[in-house]
Amino acid sequence: MLKDPYETVNLAADPAYADELAALRTRLAERLKTMPDLGFIPERDLVVEAVNAPVVFGEKNRGRISELIDVADLELLPFAEAKDGIRQALASEDAIKRYWGLIVCSTFLTEAKEFVGQAKALAASDNDLLVRARAAEFLGLIKAQDPQGVLLDVLSKSTSEMEATLVLNMITLLQDGEAAYKFEITPEDIHTRGFFADRCLVHLCGLPVP
Repeated sequence: MLKDPYETVNLAADPAYADELAALRTRLAERLKTMPDLGFIPERDLVVEAVNAPVVFGEKNRGRISELIDVADLELLPFAEAKDGIRQALASEDAIKRYWGLIVCSTFLTEAKEFVGQAKALAASDNDLLVRARAAEFLGLIKAQDPQGVLLDVLSKSTSEMEATLVLNMITLLQDGEAAYKFEITPEDIHTRGFFADRCLVHLCGLPVP
């Protein structure tokens, strides 16, 4: 700390600290699994299934959350070591594993281009709207497919404010980030709205603050 008072040096990228970094990541993963950390379940599901009894939900889903953490942690590996795990996640019967597998693909960007075909299939017809959205996000980030059609379709079908808000956040990333897509979106495109979704629309559509 004394040598880097403003914390501008990324020691995680320093080979001299590789062993310590690996040990800390292992301890963190163990801690998250022990809790278990509900942050690996999308908010859309938490507000329906866990809001009234989060501790009970966490205990009931302890094993599942542990497996989701393992999928999310694939992004910490070199792609050559992660790709088998990504492939299994994208083919999983658990929609949230597919969801996290696609987030990992977005982390690797063009390194994960071998999953473009699988992502296109998920974007087109997965039975979970958030999986479709994450697939479109990955494809959009690497310019493999225009994400606008899928994301607007998901918004039109969503009946969850938290789901719609998460998709609007994806649209914001794709529009304001390096991908620089220009979405043609209006409030009428969103089937379900609320406080958080409206805040996103203020930015995306230039609406007055409610």
